[in-house]
Amino acid sequence: MNLLNPFGIRENKVILISDLSRSERGAKCNCTCPGCGGGFVAKMGDIKVHHFAHKGHRCEEEAAFDAGLYAFLKQLLDSGAQMHMPDGDEAVFDGAEIVSDEKGRAMAMMATRRNKKTPIKLWLPNARSRPVPYKGEQTLILDLRELGGHIYKWTSDKLASHLLSDECKKFWISPPKYTEPAHPGMKRQMWHPPQPEVEDDDIWYAEKMKEKQLEKDKAFEQRMASEAEFAKRKNQTAAQESAHETIAYTCYFCKQTKPEADFRVYRGNFGVCTPCNTGDAILIFLTSPNLY
Repeated sequence: MNLLNPFGIRENKVILISDLSRSERGAKCNCTCPGCGGGFVAKMGDIKVHHFAHKGHRCEEEAAFDAGLYAFLKQLLDSGAQMHMPDGDEAVFDGAEIVSDEKGRAMAMMATRRNKKTPIKLWLPNARSRPVPYKGEQTLILDLRELGGHIYKWTSDKLASHLLSDECKKFWISPPKYTEPAHPGMKRQMWHPPQPEVEDDDIWYAEKMKEKQLEKDKAFEQRMASEAEFAKRKNQTAAQESAHETIAYTCYFCKQTKPEADFRVYRGNFGVCTPCNTGDAILIFLTSPNLY
């Protein structure tokens, strides 16, 4: 899934593309990439969804999307905002730190609450597999797979409300545990604690791809219908123009046969063409006995 980046950094604060006005598009947005720190321009046209793009050298768009979303959540938790938890509790964290992999890509977050660190992972729209516990610890998962195209229309306030409320599905995942062998020489037995029931990845992606294909088919049909209507109107206009041009008259003065559009006045098979329309030509033509 190719994700365009709606996140930018301005004045050390994470913002969304919808926070900007039309007058701030382009380089006037004064934003940088949350992934690599490069300069951004705000793309706010009428064809694609509004998004940020690099001025020059670009980093990986999906990595910038992930970094922006993790940085936005960190910004919320650092501000002391209350987040709805899976058990119904409203938690307030003292702060959070983003954990990156060896390539510098955001992969988790360590949030501090009551001097205890809690791993948090975001199940992102571009994820290809189910998240796993961070370093063998019980991990809080925020399921954001349904975020999709909404995020390009949401402001920072709307996204913050979604992440902190029960609208955003949250659950805990636990690492596998081992039972000690009953007798020396026996291997430890591994067992998995009950995990929350979530929709199977393959089924979910298959349905999403099906929905996406249906949207593409619908857009294609609409475009074809529009092109057919345009071609129909064009042919009708051409036919009308052709019919209009087939009507011809002979100029009373220069005796040349010309299409109707070249005459100021006509009667019968004769008329006064534009070049001959001088002085009292029209009066002479209309009062001429040879026309009747």
